[in-house]
Amino acid sequence: MEKLERAAQFITKLFPVWVIVFAAVAFFSPNPFKPFGTYIPYLLGLIMLGMGLTMSLDDFKLVFTRPIIAIITIVVALSAAKLATVAAIGFIAVAMHNGIGLGMGYGASRTLGLTHKKAKALAFEIGMENSGLAVALAVAHLDPIAAIPGAIFSVWHNFTGSLLAGYWGSKDSDEMISPNDVKA
Repeated sequence: MEKLERAAQFITKLFPVWVIVFAAVAFFSPNPFKPFGTYIPYLLGLIMLGMGLTMSLDDFKLVFTRPIIAIITIVVALSAAKLATVAAIGFIAVAMHNGIGLGMGYGASRTLGLTHKKAKALAFEIGMENSGLAVALAVAHLDPIAAIPGAIFSVWHNFTGSLLAGYWGSKDSDEMISPNDVKA
């Protein structure tokens, strides 16, 4: 059991690396992953069901048990040719949107007096939007090029969200609690 726990910790700690590796593989070799595109809504449903209505940093450790990496890989594969043509502009827009969302989610929450724990939850909620749904809707109802921002965001928000969760998770909990967080 200890070996399994160490393996799970290793995999979870390197989640951002897995996202980048599999997204790169899907970008440069999309054909093996394209047939799985029809499964994106079901995989997203599984993720949302698994997440439930509440989320903690401990829940983030379970992210590898959910098929997020597979969804990102499929989304990138489905949009690989389109991504290459608008990647720079799309990447800048997505990075700004995500950074502002994470920062404003946390900052506004703390400004309004919420605890550090609740502010972290809101940062993730605001900073990590449902890009998979955006891609599925764009592919189904619009021109496929409309799926590009969602495809880029699928990779980016999982990368930054995992980094932020890892950062917050590695901090000593006592260091992260301010006097405003302590309820008498």
